[in-house]
Amino acid sequence: MSHNPAADAGPELQLLYPDAELVFGLVYPVGTDYTGVQLTLENYIKRFNYKPNTIHLSDFIPEILSKINAGVAVSDSPEAARINSRMTAGNKICQLAADGTFIVAPNCAHFRFSQAA
Repeated sequence: MSHNPAADAGPELQLLYPDAELVFGLVYPVGTDYTGVQLTLENYIKRFNYKPNTIHLSDFIPEILSKINAGVAVSDSPEAARINSRMTAGNKICQLAADGTFIVAPNCAHFRFSQAA
C-alpha cells in the first residue's frame, strides 16, 4: 500500500502579513477570453485572505494622454476603434518615453496610492 503525504498535510497554513501584497500581471492578445484564468486566480488568493484588485492598463491611457501631447486620440466606440486607438496611443506613449514598459509605471503608482487611501 502506497503512502500519500498530501493526505497527512492537514489544514492549509495561513500566514498573517496584513501589509503584504501580491501583484500578478496577466497579458493577453486582444480578443482573448482571459476570465477563466482571472477568476481562478482571484478565487485562489481569496483563500489566503487577499482581496483581488483588478486593473486594466488600457483604462489609464486617456488620463496619461491628457497630461502629455502625444498627438493621438482615443475613441470609445465602436469597439474596434476603441481597441485600436488604445493600442496606438499606448505604443506612442512608450515611444515618447523611450521605454517600452512606461505604460506600467503610472498604473503601479495609481494602485499604490489607491491602496493607501
